[in-house]
Amino acid sequence: MHAWKRESDYGPVFADPVLDSEENRLIVSHVSGKIIALETSKGEVQWELDFGININFFFEPMRIDSTLLLQPSNQGTLFILNLVEGRIVQSIQLGESSSRLLTPSVFSHDSTAFVQVADTCAGLHVLQMENNTIKKCCKVSFLAGDSFSKPALVGTAAGKVKTVLGSRDDCVYCIEYDCTKFNNKND
Repeated sequence: MHAWKRESDYGPVFADPVLDSEENRLIVSHVSGKIIALETSKGEVQWELDFGININFFFEPMRIDSTLLLQPSNQGTLFILNLVEGRIVQSIQLGESSSRLLTPSVFSHDSTAFVQVADTCAGLHVLQMENNTIKKCCKVSFLAGDSFSKPALVGTAAGKVKTVLGSRDDCVYCIEYDCTKFNNKND
């Protein structure tokens, strides 16, 4: 038995829905480049956001606080969305247009938020966030094979970050970098 069902013309949903339990909201990302926020008890639409025909979503978004969501795209763009208003706060091109960004992971160091995003073209991107916007970005690693796994934080100590990623070359990589030594945005 269905408690509710929401049909749409937006195409299939491959990404896991994300729950915003404080607002009884469910965020659903469609392959067709549309994101909708549904009220959890009845499935009523709270807001819709259409990214256009050239954007696709295969991997689920990640909440970074009570109002912000990170949505990776299949075209290498990471979007920061306002959950309350259903609008784009910022976007940044991280990978090639042919590289899919995977679900991000978030960690903090010395009260600064960092976002790690892997792409399917063997890259790991690290973003430094301040005041809910991306301030600095760097690509810290190229793996030997394509990755389809979310970066898993192993630990941080004195600014050194260890992250583990699986790769298509049948290996698991532990990557270490210093999050205190960032260059300017997109360096």
